[in-house]
Amino acid sequence: MKKILYLAVMIVVAFFASCSNKEIEVGYSLNVKVDPSEVVAPFKPWSAGDLDACPEGYMLRVHVFAYNSEGVLKGSAVSYVNNYGSIASVDLHLPIGAYTLLAVTDVIKGTEQNTSTEYWSFSGQENITTLKVAKTQWISYSRGILGIANIQQTVSSQNLSLTLKPKAAGALIISHIWNLHYYNTVSEYQLLVNRNSDFMSFSTDGSYMPSIKNNNNSYDWRIHLVDVADYKNYTGAYAYCFLLPVSNMGFRYVYTYTDGGTKKRGTTGAITLTLKAGEEYLMELDMCNTEENNDITFYAYTINTNSSSRRSGNFVESMGHGQFSMTRWGDGLNVSSAKIVDLIDAIDE
Repeated sequence: MKKILYLAVMIVVAFFASCSNKEIEVGYSLNVKVDPSEVVAPFKPWSAGDLDACPEGYMLRVHVFAYNSEGVLKGSAVSYVNNYGSIASVDLHLPIGAYTLLAVTDVIKGTEQNTSTEYWSFSGQENITTLKVAKTQWISYSRGILGIANIQQTVSSQNLSLTLKPKAAGALIISHIWNLHYYNTVSEYQLLVNRNSDFMSFSTDGSYMPSIKNNNNSYDWRIHLVDVADYKNYTGAYAYCFLLPVSNMGFRYVYTYTDGGTKKRGTTGAITLTLKAGEEYLMELDMCNTEENNDITFYAYTINTNSSSRRSGNFVESMGHGQFSMTRWGDGLNVSSAKIVDLIDAIDE
């Protein structure tokens, strides 16, 4: 009887030892460092310090995902750092095999323990083909810059370590409005676009694909809003907006003005651009361009691929006046051609 009990105990011990050895054999630690410095490197700020990732109360969030050859999530981790100059480091415990590794960086308001505002949300992480990185309801200005890196990695030995360097996943727009008080009948300015991308999805190799919205070429999405009453002490205002890559996106400025006691809308002509990741554009609406016979003008420039001059002015970054939802735009105002200058067209409806 004792012999039988001894054999039973030995079988149990051998079974657990076998399991333990198996886990040791197939499970390896992979240290992933994420260097986010290249995410903002291509972009030039209008004013020094504008593109600092994390002003007081904000942090840079770093997601790392590991998907096997079937696209199934086998490991993930999240790290928080103070700025784009800091290196994030996470450890993943992965079985032997081939993996697609993704690193995604975004800015959040709050702390690791308590996030009060996020500008990007993550869903469907269980499989790389269902992973979705989507904009939240808030326009994030420069804080909406998103970074992405992917790499193929085989795990076959212990103590592996690698570094990922994400790059900007979209284009940065700077919207400037000059001489915004030149016409005292104008109460509001907006920069509208006719296409938008709310989220991105991923292929099995880790490449991403923005999802494009287009409502019959209607300018339904607002990316910059200026309420003139908020800028009594400034001759102009500017704001940043980060947009995912979109082909043939149209931009136009719209202003709201009062004519005979009735609020009406007028708009500039449209400028169409194909936005690419890492590019930066300057949009300028000048309500009294002294170089163009004091006319209203609208120009678009590339900033980080060509030199771009800056005119002096008393400007304030409009993000200081709060957040507003990135929703389709339509306020029910009467539509009319502006009577300010002949260059202004009526909104197409």
